[in-house]
Amino acid sequence: MNILFDNVDWNSTAGPHWFGRKLANHLHKNGHNINGTSLAEYQAQLSIVIASQRHHGLPLIQRLDGIYYDTLKNYVELNAPIKATYDIADGVVFQSGWSKMLVESQFGPAKNSTIIHNGADVDTIQNTDPATGLEIRFGRVLLVGSTRMALRDISRDLAKTFDTFRNIRERMIFFVSLEM
Repeated sequence: MNILFDNVDWNSTAGPHWFGRKLANHLHKNGHNINGTSLAEYQAQLSIVIASQRHHGLPLIQRLDGIYYDTLKNYVELNAPIKATYDIADGVVFQSGWSKMLVESQFGPAKNSTIIHNGADVDTIQNTDPATGLEIRFGRVLLVGSTRMALRDISRDLAKTFDTFRNIRERMIFFVSLEM
């Protein structure tokens, strides 16, 4: 299948764009073509959050992480372009059950939907030495995992981890994964 990915910043690591890139890579590995050269080549359009335009004749799938819901701001206005895509989409891929519930409470039920969680880039994580972390554009990422622990235990473990690395003079980002 030839799939037109719309509204994806291929260089961004922001949630929706990162998901789009991972999904495109996965689909490509499974024999699908992503972003060919001619509109006539496509069988579907996948728009990340907002469709930049509707390509008539192509089923439109919207990937939606969530919507704006800040009562101190005009969230209806902020959501207008997202809702416009939602209203014309043939299907919606939600990030989570929570996202689906929130969006449908504001926009109404999706015509056709599924949930695909963002997930982790397992290949990158498995090939990363936990002692050195992962090199990124602005420094290093140290992956810290914790599972089924009381909050006081998590706090104590995180304090020990930060204390261990306090003398490192480069920028470091800690990702903490909690399963509770």
